[in-house]
Amino acid sequence: MFYVSLIFYIFLFIWLSSCNCPYESNYILYGKQIQLKNEHNICQNATKCSYLQVNIPELMVGYVQDCETTNINLFANLTITRNDIFNTLPSNVILKMIGSCKNNVPYFVNGSSFSGDFYTYFSCSNDWNTISKQNVPPIPLLPNPSNSIMCRINSTSFKSCFEGYCSYFQYAINSTLSHQSEFRIFKGCPTDLFNYLFEVEFGYGHPFNNILVSIGESCINKNRKNLSKFLLEYQYDFYYDCNSNESLIESRIPQLPPPSIMSPVYGKCNYEVSGYFVNSDLSIQNNIVYCAAPYCISISTTVNSNNGTFKGCGVDLEVYLRNIYLDADNNIPEKIESIVNNCSIGINFSENINSQSQIQIDCMTFNEKTTTPSPKKGKASSTEKFKDIYYICAFILISIIYY
Repeated sequence: MFYVSLIFYIFLFIWLSSCNCPYESNYILYGKQIQLKNEHNICQNATKCSYLQVNIPELMVGYVQDCETTNINLFANLTITRNDIFNTLPSNVILKMIGSCKNNVPYFVNGSSFSGDFYTYFSCSNDWNTISKQNVPPIPLLPNPSNSIMCRINSTSFKSCFEGYCSYFQYAINSTLSHQSEFRIFKGCPTDLFNYLFEVEFGYGHPFNNILVSIGESCINKNRKNLSKFLLEYQYDFYYDCNSNESLIESRIPQLPPPSIMSPVYGKCNYEVSGYFVNSDLSIQNNIVYCAAPYCISISTTVNSNNGTFKGCGVDLEVYLRNIYLDADNNIPEKIESIVNNCSIGINFSENINSQSQIQIDCMTFNEKTTTPSPKKGKASSTEKFKDIYYICAFILISIIYY
């Protein structure tokens, strides 16, 4: 009789420390739709029922009703899939979710990513019927499920992409202040593209954020575009193409202009950039730049009623003229070559391009030769090395608390 009573009380304890949650879900994850209803899941070890609603474009959209540990682990896995999401969230987001669940207080977090704005809503209760959904956003419209396709990642290899389309991105970024150039090519799945865009932004800083976000959001709509603009001390050419036809992407890749090369170094010029040339409220003034051409330039321009000034090295004149004429007249005239050649021997140039665009170029030659210090390398992104630590710690933390 004693053993029968002992077994009864053991089962009673387990039952009291468990939670019977009606499992329900309707979401798109990695391109696949998961839709279940009226199934029951016993949540052990005193865990609670929980409701998780997520809207992360191109990753997960929809909701899940399940045990709290299951939903927290699901969210933890989502955060390490995308660097831009991971970097936007609070560093203690898992702790906050666990704490809010313990106190039966809903937790909401949102932010911006390279695939668009996102949010997560998480709520818990011992009784499924009393889970709070106060101020929860409307359940978003689920995108259509997608079939995985094979996308090229280099000249010989392919990868299966759950998004149902492939992505291509190439860029050339020229710094007219340090005269360093970078040219890179990315091929692969859209999720990998979003991670790649994050690394580009990390390498060059916040000024490129809006441009790179627009590329990510445009890619979702299967667009392609060539961007050639100025930003602070940078002149950049971006090209991207997102399409379900991988062969079509490969067949229409354009040739980007060659990057600027700083060799040899002839001398120094005053450096200034503002207005039209920075595409920002900021400006750069009172700097000195080492030059790979034996003359300095000063460009004063108005492009579609937008004024700007650039002072720097003559080696940058051609690429600046190309962008100015593209923006002002949607055309690159053949005379650019002669303008550059004349400027190299001190011949100035001015022109009214149209009623809203003008240009004045002053050219100043010099004979001084000098040397320039080796450029300092920037720090590599720390996101990847912290992601593994973050996930391991989150897993250990959840295990300690619940098991």
